[in-house]
Amino acid sequence: MNKYIKYIKYTLYTLLIIIVSFIAFLIYDEMYHDPLDDKHIKMLFPNDEVSLKMIHTKDFIGFGKDFFDIYVYKVNNASIKSNYPQFTDKWLNVKEDIITSKWLKCPIDSATLLLYKREIDYVIRDDNSKYKLSKDMLIDKNNYYSYIFVAYHEKYFFLYKSKDNYLYYIRKRI
Repeated sequence: MNKYIKYIKYTLYTLLIIIVSFIAFLIYDEMYHDPLDDKHIKMLFPNDEVSLKMIHTKDFIGFGKDFFDIYVYKVNNASIKSNYPQFTDKWLNVKEDIITSKWLKCPIDSATLLLYKREIDYVIRDDNSKYKLSKDMLIDKNNYYSYIFVAYHEKYFFLYKSKDNYLYYIRKRI
């Protein structure tokens, strides 16, 4: 009988260690996951010297159980050119219809605002960090925006705040 109790304790402790390790991995991955790698950066900005450092990230559960994230990057040595970003199907590895834009000066046009309204409104209302996205940023003529829309499956929105060299990246995967 004593043998069985030791075996049950050993099994429970092992299971507990596995569960705690898994949770710790998920937390670590969430805190340090950077969705923009070198390949993506080269598609966004034309110069090779550009560097991005993630300074803020937040997960959101939006209306209707929509899940999306916002990432804020400090950008160094960026230049904005009208023929960038150069999005390709390599960005997402999908073969579906993709609607993209090049860098456009703010204010955001009404069609784009309508497409991303739910995510932008939610982020403006519920992110209380010092890197908060604001409505003023969306109309500031010194800022730029771009987006990727993948047939109602995925949505990506970029806002480059040139005054502070911040890149706001909203990503929604359905």
